[in-house]
Amino acid sequence: MSATEDRPLDIATLADAKPGDIAMALRDLDVDAVWPCLAQLPAEKAALALHRLEHDFRSRVLAAEHDPVFLKYLLEVLDTDEAADLIAALPRAEGDSLLEGLSRSEEVEQLLSYPADSAGGIMDTHLLVAALSDSVVEASSYLRRHAAEVDQNHDLWVVDDEGRLAGYVSLAQLLMAPQSALLEELAERDPPSVSPDTDQEQAAHMVERYDLNQLPVVDEQGRLLGQITSEDAISVLKQESTEDLQRMSGLSADVSRGDSTLRMVYSRLPWLAVGMVGSVLGAAVIMEFEEALEQAAILAAFIPLIAATAGSAGIQSSTVTVQGIATGVLSDRVLSRLLREFRVALLNGLAISLMLGLFFLGVELIAPGRLDAGLRLFITLGTSLLGVLAIATLIGATMPLLLHRLDIDPAVSTGPFITVSADVIGILFYFMVADLLYL
Repeated sequence: MSATEDRPLDIATLADAKPGDIAMALRDLDVDAVWPCLAQLPAEKAALALHRLEHDFRSRVLAAEHDPVFLKYLLEVLDTDEAADLIAALPRAEGDSLLEGLSRSEEVEQLLSYPADSAGGIMDTHLLVAALSDSVVEASSYLRRHAAEVDQNHDLWVVDDEGRLAGYVSLAQLLMAPQSALLEELAERDPPSVSPDTDQEQAAHMVERYDLNQLPVVDEQGRLLGQITSEDAISVLKQESTEDLQRMSGLSADVSRGDSTLRMVYSRLPWLAVGMVGSVLGAAVIMEFEEALEQAAILAAFIPLIAATAGSAGIQSSTVTVQGIATGVLSDRVLSRLLREFRVALLNGLAISLMLGLFFLGVELIAPGRLDAGLRLFITLGTSLLGVLAIATLIGATMPLLLHRLDIDPAVSTGPFITVSADVIGILFYFMVADLLYL
């Protein structure tokens, strides 16, 4: 479902769609046309569709002229974490005004007190909670009273008398357990949990790693504050992967398809400038070896090979490292991973050199004497490729680790930055080898 200038949205059809599909259709509209469309939809679908709009587009929709009363109506429909997301995207004055009038203002205000990218910022405070001393009968009665809030994938949290998380009981366990049994006897103890200050990406990876329906969020005393659902985790991982991909491609992390031309220029120009500076540096390196090129012009023909190989090796290595940092794989095996990357680089260098040797052999068979000093040139290029691959791989593997230690997103180290640095250093190494072995 998409809207175009020639065919407006069919509201009747849209009202029957799922919120995610509605959000996809709305993103093709002009910002000013979104609110009239939302006003014609059922409240719950309109609220969820608004929340599921792309982050940047949603911010521009909220900044557009709208009825605060209608927005408050939509906020009341949403879960506390979703309502907090929308209020955080509003101008401060309007957000505070809407917060005061919400029926769950204290819960939403608590969520807004945490950083937006933390576990506390994305957790849902609407929980199904029972006491350890409750029986299956009491817990079942509690769930029936809250039937509208029960999801088939949700578990029942169990807390002690102080509100500290003790464990959880699945709905299936409650159905099969004797009615007189106590939750204390059924509860699965010591579930994985996070603090509200935990980074949202780390919390999302915990949901993925332990295959959880919900991840509890607890304070320093172990008291249950909220939960992060698998749906929340999927949303976070999608958002983080999108931002990483944009950074790796040389884009700002907050751009979207609906941005203006000037904003898109602003997001791309800095990295294009980085590429230009890298090219100028590469040209400067080549100019330093101008005499070498005059003696053996054929060396210039293989500069693109060296640059492309260096850039590709650096990107591959940095991408693997960034992925390892994001998933926590590199947390305690940094040195072994670096050594493995280095071994891979050497083997790839040998393979590339052998393929280059076959190319030289083929040229010599087809056109004898075409490649001046063929064996010496092959040794020069083979040695250069081995060194360039090793250097570029080490740059690609270590730069994300260094940025991570400095609390800078390691994804910015991939793409143009790695390509430029690997290209320049690769060309420099190539001419140094050529100066020693070929000239």
